[in-house]
Amino acid sequence: MMEKIEEIIVSSVGLHNTIPLTSRCNLSCIYCSHRGNPPGIKVYRIPDLTVDDVSFLLDFVDSKRKVVIGESATRIVEGEPLLNPQFKDILKVIRKKLPETIIQITTNGTLIDKNTAAFLKMLKPLEFVVSVNSPGVLGTIREEIWYKITKALEYLSSAEIAFGCSLVPLLGVTGWEEIESTIKAVAETNALYLRVIPPGVTKYSPLGVRHSFNEAAAKLKTLISGKKSSFGLPIVLEPGEIDNLKAYVEGVIYKSPAFKGGLRAGDEIRSINGSEPWSRVDAFQKLYALENPEVEYRRGRNILRSIIPKRKNSSPGVIMFYDFDPQRAFRMKEQLLANEGKTLILTSQAGFKRVKLALKKLGFSCSVEVRAVRSRFFGGNISCSGLLTVRDIIEELKYMRKEAVDKFNYQLIMIPNEIFDVKGMDLEGRYFSEITGFIDVPVMLM
Repeated sequence: MMEKIEEIIVSSVGLHNTIPLTSRCNLSCIYCSHRGNPPGIKVYRIPDLTVDDVSFLLDFVDSKRKVVIGESATRIVEGEPLLNPQFKDILKVIRKKLPETIIQITTNGTLIDKNTAAFLKMLKPLEFVVSVNSPGVLGTIREEIWYKITKALEYLSSAEIAFGCSLVPLLGVTGWEEIESTIKAVAETNALYLRVIPPGVTKYSPLGVRHSFNEAAAKLKTLISGKKSSFGLPIVLEPGEIDNLKAYVEGVIYKSPAFKGGLRAGDEIRSINGSEPWSRVDAFQKLYALENPEVEYRRGRNILRSIIPKRKNSSPGVIMFYDFDPQRAFRMKEQLLANEGKTLILTSQAGFKRVKLALKKLGFSCSVEVRAVRSRFFGGNISCSGLLTVRDIIEELKYMRKEAVDKFNYQLIMIPNEIFDVKGMDLEGRYFSEITGFIDVPVMLM
């Protein structure tokens, strides 16, 4: 088992630049995704990593990308990184090996005191993502925990450490007033942004969370959208709803390169160094990679131009919804051109519109059938590709064949690669080969 976990950790570092430090957590938030995990899910808890462990893992890190700590990217259960007793020594080792690489740390903030903030200040560049969830979702000692979180934001602000915040709102549990007061508390700090993320609810989640997630999410979106401009910081409502692949800016971080260059929320980026961005993802990747990029953008009826003053491989300070990666689109195009017959693309519910938009831009909108696959394994409102399973894909194919057997005449089936780890295994421990063995049609990952 330990060899398996070590392999997953190394894979996490190599693929995502993510270093998990612990699976332990000091809170018990009622929305926590682990509470809603189905029986049989293959996730792994890890012991606290040591300085020596991290020193070894740094050989697999890409120094040009930010190193991410505490953010769930694989089937490893991510805990609160500051619980690791060697947390400070680990950061010192990372900084010594990677003196200029941004280290991003996701935390609940409860263990950040004045001394910790002073220590962290010496290790810049750092970026923190602090979960600032309302007192009502934090458990029995919620007021004490909420006090620690707000103090952490103060300490990070005083130490001039860059941080953003995330909020998982439960309107049916806390009410709008508490959520609004939480947002106002964040706005009064130096937070760069606030991400508002609806809870991931499965058919196994606690009843109080499952009760009204659909209506509550829609109502919350209306409430926050109506007051967004009054809070004084960029608020991003996720998941982002998109109707096109144009590079619209959702928000601009105050005093960031993009802010200094004149970009504002609502602008449409039309070209970067004379090249039209293929999508929002393409625009952001170019802005991140380039030094002092020249940008042409539309604001209302006006076409404006400016230089974004920044160094290579650094954040431009723009907030954009994730739509479609052009490299993925071009790989899909190659696969589709190589197939002379009818193609079926199975995608997640969240990815359905994005795939359709990408196909339209590639010129395949009429010749390819796209179908959204419901998450049967998790249920609830789970709709992303990374939580689909072999079971979900096979059940969808069975249903389609039964529904219209005479129309099931595909020469190629494409499915999301996020379903599988590097060994081709899904979250139930089942393999890609089960799908290819089930159906006598070539199946490719996209």
